[in-house]
Amino acid sequence: MSKHLLSVGLAAVILASLVGGAFAAPALADYVPYQGTLSCWPSSVSATSGQLVTFNAFYQNGYPYQYQQLTWSAVGGYPSSGTGTSFSTTFWSYSGTQTFTVTVTDGMQTATCTSTVTPTYTTPTPTPPYVGYLQCNPSQTWAMYGQDVTLNAWGSNGTYSWSAPEGNPSSGTGSSFTTRYYNTSGSTRTYTVTVSSYDSYYGTRTANCSVMVPTYTGYTPTPTPYYPYPTPYYPYTNGTLALSIGGRNLTQGQSSEYTSVSGRPGDTLDLILHVTAQNGPLSNVWVTDYLPAGVTYLPNTTVLNGSVAAEGVTSTGLYIGYLGAGQQATVKFSVMVQSGAVPTWGAVTVTDNAQSRADNAGTVAAAMSMVLGQQINVAQISSAVKTGPTDSLLYALAAAVLLTGMYAVYTRSTLFQKRASLAEINRLSKRSGLNFSR
Repeated sequence: MSKHLLSVGLAAVILASLVGGAFAAPALADYVPYQGTLSCWPSSVSATSGQLVTFNAFYQNGYPYQYQQLTWSAVGGYPSSGTGTSFSTTFWSYSGTQTFTVTVTDGMQTATCTSTVTPTYTTPTPTPPYVGYLQCNPSQTWAMYGQDVTLNAWGSNGTYSWSAPEGNPSSGTGSSFTTRYYNTSGSTRTYTVTVSSYDSYYGTRTANCSVMVPTYTGYTPTPTPYYPYPTPYYPYTNGTLALSIGGRNLTQGQSSEYTSVSGRPGDTLDLILHVTAQNGPLSNVWVTDYLPAGVTYLPNTTVLNGSVAAEGVTSTGLYIGYLGAGQQATVKFSVMVQSGAVPTWGAVTVTDNAQSRADNAGTVAAAMSMVLGQQINVAQISSAVKTGPTDSLLYALAAAVLLTGMYAVYTRSTLFQKRASLAEINRLSKRSGLNFSR
């Protein structure tokens, strides 16, 4: 009986195996369509520099896998990459005809197209890296009959042309231009000097400066063989220049002006120069600041009397021009404290020096101390005496001397009173027979 059952079981196993082989599940590949060959079209295209070109991807003799993503790469193109069945880009050629390759891939296959570019297409103008506006400095100045007047241009692309009708010379080029005028009209005249600059992005830009020249008063300049222009005529006597320096720490919140400043690494400091004409007007006034080690000038921060001024106050000097008697010019610019110039412990004291000069006045100088450190207290180190009229300082010194004298008189009077009291006590003790001395 057991042998019979074993035979039946074995037959069942063999039958199940045969049935299972006949109805086995198909492989996964049987459900996936044939992928085909990935291709890029058009395979090659010609274009001019900057021209947009478009490429397409497709499969020859088959279909793509489901959910597959096509990725594009175009070295030298803009854009240089993308996704999808279509891709557009632009190539630029600056040195003859060039061929660029565009590649598309689905992760398993890769196809390429080429674009041959010739430099006949106008290259799009990029955003210019320079300042678009143009300035003429100083915007208004005085010059005497036959006196040199120098004007400076700033901004645009750095290439300048000058026009000065009735001036000598009447035209020029460069960032600086010097001319002179001979006014014989009988009254003061204002001459206009125009500086222009052209570039393909902004076109032609112009800026004007005004030069006011008094009339000729009968003085005949004597030319020399080595100086082709007449000697400048000054109808006023020599004046006197006055120069002072102040400052403040903007990073630490200071808004007032102090006679000394302090700062930590990375702090921004304002330096303020006051140039004053005393005892008469001054012509062609210049001022220069000589920064100490430890601070650096921050570009485009120079302001003259509230208006943006040309660069150069810490190098070649800043041109102020004419100052009437008693007139003051204020020059402000910013510097930054360098990290490498500040000691790790303690502080270092440096000195900022400045000089000013004019055609009819001697050179003057001024200095201001600057304390630089890592952990300094800016509020305590900065001088509490603000810049201003010197009379205030004189009044303060006089008051200090007066208070010192009053204190001395009071002390001396008190000492005499104590001595008199002791003498009276000794006299009374002798009369009474008591001893109060110590």
